[in-house]
Amino acid sequence: MEYQYFNPNPDGMIIGDCTIRAGVVASGYPYDYVKYKLQGHKNVLIIDGYNALGGITVGIPKTPVQVICSFCERYPEYNYIMIMDHHCAGIRKNILYDLFDCRIKNREVSYLTIFRATLDDVETVIKPQLKKMILDYNCEKAFEKLKQEAD
Repeated sequence: MEYQYFNPNPDGMIIGDCTIRAGVVASGYPYDYVKYKLQGHKNVLIIDGYNALGGITVGIPKTPVQVICSFCERYPEYNYIMIMDHHCAGIRKNILYDLFDCRIKNREVSYLTIFRATLDDVETVIKPQLKKMILDYNCEKAFEKLKQEAD
């Protein structure tokens, strides 16, 4: 997956609006429209705002950004927002758009919002495959830990 610097903020701000920037990437809507839609969800979870933009949000166990990016690469027909502690980033057509490459910051994703997918896509393809990939990752990690302890 490629990374590309992206800042659609009309004032050039680089702090405090990652939720809007990620929404612009994944939804395709202009910055002011996304900002308007998300402001209506200020006092509730941001995932409600993303869902109001047409996304479908899936909660996942905290998983490294790199694993989620690998998953998104397998399904480039959808757009994504990765929701992490104190940050959100958008993915469109296998490109991670953000102010910085969050893959190198060792962040973990707690929610994944999917755009351009139907509820059926999410339930029958995305959720099962995402669950499998996270499980495989956790099994590999546990195996490596056991192997290190045995050595």
